[in-house]
Amino acid sequence: QLKKNISDHSHVIMSDTVQLKDNFTYETMFVQIVDKRIKQLRRKQISLVTVI
Repeated sequence: QLKKNISDHSHVIMSDTVQLKDNFTYETMFVQIVDKRIKQLRRKQISLVTVI
């Protein structure tokens, strides 16, 4: 059974506000660190950070 698609345009970036480089990449500026955790593996720790 098909699910209905609810369109959410909050993730869309306007093309006139983005400065593209020659290889079609762009730089993003992070605003705020939301969450920070440390994941423990067997022999090392990995820092996990959620940024918006």
